[in-house]
Amino acid sequence: MTTCTGTPTNTHLPDALKAGAGLAMAVGVGAGLMYFFDPNRGRARRAIVRNKATKLYHDGVERAEHTIKDLENRLNGVAHEAEAFLDTEPVSDEVLVARIRTKLGRLIARPHRVTVAAKDGHVTLTGQVRPDETHNLVLAIRAMHGVKEVENKLVIRANQVSRPLPRVLAELAAIAGVSTLVLSKGH
Repeated sequence: MTTCTGTPTNTHLPDALKAGAGLAMAVGVGAGLMYFFDPNRGRARRAIVRNKATKLYHDGVERAEHTIKDLENRLNGVAHEAEAFLDTEPVSDEVLVARIRTKLGRLIARPHRVTVAAKDGHVTLTGQVRPDETHNLVLAIRAMHGVKEVENKLVIRANQVSRPLPRVLAELAAIAGVSTLVLSKGH
């Protein structure tokens, strides 16, 4: 075989690569068999591989079951939301407050600092929240089934330490049993 320039090409190169690849594969299989059927350590090596394969299988099954359960829960949630969306019956104030309290736990860092009151679908929120929590909280509650209006009486609190640092350090020193603790600016 010749190329455009008239020089012969090596036509045996692909066959040589195939032979080399076959030889490398045979050496690899032989080494693997020697590794696993070694009279001294072969049994332990096979047991390790078997245990890892079993664990991998069980982990895969567990992940699949977890994914299926998660999908079931999500589909149930979508079905319940669709049912609630189509439901025209009014929601009692007690149920509405309980639902809002549940949602608070997912929306803000300290739900215990917020008080919820409801009267005929009119919700009043009082208490303290962080500045970045207010907007999303009010929007989420406003979108809930049974809520007609949200009155926002929330106080936005700054992220500050309630006690001055020197006082906190003095209390920690007293707890630790340190007799003198100098906390002045000059030292």
